[in-house]
Amino acid sequence: MNRTEERQEIARQLQKNGWAIVDLPAAPGPATGVYYDRYGREYHDLPVDPYSVKHYRWKGFKLTPPVNPLPLPVEEQEVQPAVIFQPSEDDWYQKFRAG
Repeated sequence: MNRTEERQEIARQLQKNGWAIVDLPAAPGPATGVYYDRYGREYHDLPVDPYSVKHYRWKGFKLTPPVNPLPLPVEEQEVQPAVIFQPSEDDWYQKFRAG
């Protein structure tokens, strides 16, 4: 008998005696918010209790977006890969070399 079946059996027994099982809502988790770095990137669902705010502010994050965000550093920018030309087998050059 798995846990769900066990709960259903207990609920049936309690209902026979005039009782009922009521599922309570889950307890809310810690308060979370959105932090911003100096480049304007958003970091969602980070805690906003006083200790965490102090910790994230020490690391350079803010709870409000920057007015003039800095451009991303070169190593973090999205780099497009270079397209290298590779002739296919039906390419005219291959046919020319084959003679």
